[in-house]
Amino acid sequence: MMIFALCIVGTTACQEFDIDSQQWDGALKMEIDARDSYTALGTSPADIVFNISSNTPWSITSSEQWCKPTPAMSASSALTSTVTVAMESNRALEPRTATLIIKGEGIEEAKVITITQEAKNELEVVYDNKIASVAGGEITFGVISNKAWRVSTTAQFLMDMEPKSGDGRNDSSPEYVTVTLPANDGARRTGTVTIKTELNEFAFTITQDGVYLEVAENNLVIPEEGEEKIIAVNANVEWRAEVAEEYADYITAEKLSVSELKIAVKRNGSFATRTGEVKLIGEDSSLELETKIAISQTGNTGFTLAAGTTLDENGYAVVRKGDRNSIVSKFKTTTGHITFEFADINITGQANLRFNMYAGTGNQYNYFLYPGDLTKLGLVTAGGWGYQFKQHKVTAEQANAMRKLEFFVEENASMIDIRVLVDGQEVGTVSKSNVWADGQDNGKMNIYVQQTGFTDADYCTIKSISYESYE
Repeated sequence: MMIFALCIVGTTACQEFDIDSQQWDGALKMEIDARDSYTALGTSPADIVFNISSNTPWSITSSEQWCKPTPAMSASSALTSTVTVAMESNRALEPRTATLIIKGEGIEEAKVITITQEAKNELEVVYDNKIASVAGGEITFGVISNKAWRVSTTAQFLMDMEPKSGDGRNDSSPEYVTVTLPANDGARRTGTVTIKTELNEFAFTITQDGVYLEVAENNLVIPEEGEEKIIAVNANVEWRAEVAEEYADYITAEKLSVSELKIAVKRNGSFATRTGEVKLIGEDSSLELETKIAISQTGNTGFTLAAGTTLDENGYAVVRKGDRNSIVSKFKTTTGHITFEFADINITGQANLRFNMYAGTGNQYNYFLYPGDLTKLGLVTAGGWGYQFKQHKVTAEQANAMRKLEFFVEENASMIDIRVLVDGQEVGTVSKSNVWADGQDNGKMNIYVQQTGFTDADYCTIKSISYESYE
């Protein structure tokens, strides 16, 4: 009954039959439930387990060091023992065999067990990674495996492969597979071929030429001051570059040749990172060829926002009731082009805005926006020149509808000329002696956005402030 219980608990130990639990009749007996032969995997083989029931001492010898039975002899007090045969992984490319001999003391016939271990699982693929011809034709690759293998693909243009399987060879010589490719009348295409054995897998790609339109870089990170970049284009078709209208204010794209594209991104005057893209499109629309270059540009860090000025969800600066100097540049200007772009303005009552270029020494030029009063363009210096104004009438509705204010400051001999445009229309020009020649710090000026008389209802939302120096 004890022997029977052991077989129920450990089913792997009773591989062939239950060892008879009969009472020994005095004759020497040894019963073994092992098979005559076993086949083990070459890599991480499972243990072989069997039972020996004997009324005489026994021993097991192994012909090979890589194959070890435990225990190798019977215990003096045990009638039944479980034997575990452990094997090392086979590192050779050939199978190998070990012989176990089990002898019982006083028993003439020995039990012989043959264990064959498979070879190390080898899989290698020899292939040429050159791009296959657009005209199609045959390409071959070699499979080096000492095990049976099969090949598969999901790419339709690679389906014509022969053979699709092989038995493997032990001499490391390849078995060749031929792929017959059809002609390709569309875009360049790539498919994956997978070779599998029982334990290993290898995958590689086959690319067939076609029409193609590719770029060396498709993600550009541009600094806030803007940048020009030449992008290498790999194409065998005619193409054109397109910039969507929403990006056209700050991104331009110029085709230099079939293999080069110039992208220019202007300074980012907005206070948030902005994105855009350039599309390259094949001229033959039937090919449906298109690739994109994504562009990301850091936001404007050249200004300090005072109390009362915040950034909204779009990254626009919102000037409200607070410090008079709502926005101040961290840099100084001389001659150049300054542009303010507005998303929204709401000035009521006596509130007004002043766009002031000021050197801290009295040298300055300004645009005073007084809705309902005389709006002024003026220039003043520390030398007692006083203001020189150009004035024009602006209603509250016109002030609140303003979306762009531009200053063009140019040096003209000993004079400077300042032109101001509102939404593309010139509203005034002033000329005066060159303040850069007379002022401190070479007359360079900070850019200020100032508010006066703002109530809780007043605000000005500025999309961007840009400065392009003429020096």
